[in-house]
Amino acid sequence: AGDRRRVLARALGTQTVQVDSCAMESPVGYLWQTPTGRMLAASCTPEELDGIIANDGLPGESWEEAKSRRDLALELAEIRQAGVAERHERDVASLAVPIWSATGTLLGALGMHMPEYRWTLEFREQTLRALRNSAVRLAGVWSDGISAVMGNR
Repeated sequence: AGDRRRVLARALGTQTVQVDSCAMESPVGYLWQTPTGRMLAASCTPEELDGIIANDGLPGESWEEAKSRRDLALELAEIRQAGVAERHERDVASLAVPIWSATGTLLGALGMHMPEYRWTLEFREQTLRALRNSAVRLAGVWSDGISAVMGNR
């Protein structure tokens, strides 16, 4: 929204040990620190990326591999091609996928965090499948809602 990442909803798991996603984010480099922010940047238009950089600057210390504009473009291209942003930091594993409308409009990103000790390649694939299925379902709900609002104007 306005070239800034906005959290629309957070959900907590039912396990005793959980990741506090708010604690994973700081006000400096906020968008670049999160897999959802990286996914949003990877999925946006070049003009939107210019707006993000104008607001948030380049990642700098928030993303060591993407300190320059050229390196950022390469990292975002890899995320776009993979269709997933992944991050492992401070004993936390995180994934994010884009939420696309049926017409190809980026609606948002859906992400999750888990303690690193629960991370396996098999669990990654199961989680990624669940995230992608959920993104499709969310896109249907959001697209219907957006169409209803736009149709009432």
